[in-house]
Amino acid sequence: MRKSILFILSLLLLGFFSCKTEGDQPQITFSGHLKNVNIDSIYLILDNREKGFPIDPDGNFSDTVNISHEGYYRFSDGRNDFPIYLIPGDQIMIEADYINLENSLKFTGTGAIRNNFLMQKDAKIGEILSDEKKFYNKPAEEFRNNLQQHYHHFLDNLKKIEPQVELTFYEAEKKNLHYQYLLHLYAYVDAYAYFYNKKPQLTPEIEAELKNIDINNEEDYNSIPSYRYLVGYVLDEQLLTERLPDVVEKIKSQKIKDQFLKNLIPNIYQNSSESDLTYATILNNTKDKTIIEAAEEAKKKLDEIRSQPSLSFSFPNSENEQIELSHFTGKLVYIDLWATWCRPCFMEFPHLKKLAADYAGKDIVFLGISIDKEDDKEIWRKVVAQQKFPFEQLFAGAESLTSNAFLSQLNIRFIPRFVLIGKDGKIISLNAPNPSQSSIRQLIDTNLAR
Repeated sequence: MRKSILFILSLLLLGFFSCKTEGDQPQITFSGHLKNVNIDSIYLILDNREKGFPIDPDGNFSDTVNISHEGYYRFSDGRNDFPIYLIPGDQIMIEADYINLENSLKFTGTGAIRNNFLMQKDAKIGEILSDEKKFYNKPAEEFRNNLQQHYHHFLDNLKKIEPQVELTFYEAEKKNLHYQYLLHLYAYVDAYAYFYNKKPQLTPEIEAELKNIDINNEEDYNSIPSYRYLVGYVLDEQLLTERLPDVVEKIKSQKIKDQFLKNLIPNIYQNSSESDLTYATILNNTKDKTIIEAAEEAKKKLDEIRSQPSLSFSFPNSENEQIELSHFTGKLVYIDLWATWCRPCFMEFPHLKKLAADYAGKDIVFLGISIDKEDDKEIWRKVVAQQKFPFEQLFAGAESLTSNAFLSQLNIRFIPRFVLIGKDGKIISLNAPNPSQSSIRQLIDTNLAR
C-alpha cells in the first residue's frame, strides 16, 4: 500500500487541491501568449475535471471557465504541471517562451502577484530537490534546521506580498507552507533510509513534531494541498506496522475517512492477501455509494483476474520486434511500468538493474513497459539506449492504458508501478514492491521456490 518515497516527494512540486471558500463570481478568464510553442492546447486541472484551452498558430489562447470555489489548482502543458491559485472573477494571463517554459513563465492580470509567488516557490523547491540525495544527506537536527531556513525564507517572501494579495490566499498559503515543512520532515525518515539503507537518528524534538500531527482537521484537509498529502503520508506509514481496520478507526472525520478509503480502492486489484481485507474494510466504514460501487467493481475485476487461466500481451521492443508474455511461460515475470517524464521512475532504475543482475540465470524475467505518448516514442528510444538496461524494454504507449486488455485491468493511477506474474502466467501481485524495497526479494524468492 505504500507509495514510492520519490513519488511522494515529486508530489510536493505538483500536488494542489482546491479549497472551498465560496466566491461571488463563478467565472474566470484564462488567457496568454506562448512563444516558440509546439503544442496545440494548455489545460487547467480543476478538481476532477480538465479544461482545455486551444492555442492558435501565433501562440495565443483565451477562454473562460466556471469554478465553484476559490483555491489551489494546477495548469499543464501535457508534460509539466504548475501551481495556480484561482478566485472566482479572476482574469489570469500568462506569458512564456516555451523553449524555457519553467524559467520564463510569468503571470499578469488579476491574481498575478499570488500566482507569481507560487511559481517562484515551486521553482525554488524544484531547485532544492534537484539532488534529493544531497538534500537528505544530513543528520536529523541539521536537516531540520536547514528545512526551517527554507520554510522561513518562503514565509518572509509571503509576508512581503501580504498587502497586495487577498487575505484568504495569504492565510491559506501560511498553512500550506507549514504543512509542507512537516511533510518534508516526515519524508526525511523514509528518504534517508531509501538513499543510505539505514534509519536516521531522530532528536526528541523531531519525534514530538511528527507524533503530534493531527490527521483529523477536516477544514484544512478540504483547503490546504500539503495537509492532504501529509495526512495520506502519515496514514500510509501507519499501515506498515498496523492493521488496516485499526488505522481507519483513528480517522474521526468521515470526510477524511471516505477519501482515504477511496484511495485504497486500487489496492483491491493487487491480488494479494490484503485485497479481501481492503475490500471488507471499505464496505464496513463508508456509506458513500460512489465509493462502495467503485470498490465492488474493483472486487469484481479482481475475481475475474483470479479466474483467468493466464494473462497475455504483445508489445514492440526498441527494434520493433513484438514481444509476447507467452514467450516467458515457466518463469516469473517482473514488470516495470514507467515513462520518460517520470523522475521517480528513473530513481528506481539503479535498484532495478541490480535486482535483475542478482537474479540473473534464475527463472525470472525482467521487462520494462513504457506508457509514454506515441509522439514521445523517439525520446523513449533514446532513454533506453542511454540507460543500457540488461533486460527487454517494450513500448505500450499511453493510449494502451484503456485500449489494451492487460494494461486496462491494472487501473494505473501512478508510476512507477510494478507487477509480478507467476510461472503459470497468472497474476501474483498487480502492485508489487518496488526494486528499492527489500520485500520484493522475499516475494520473488517465495514464488521461485514454488
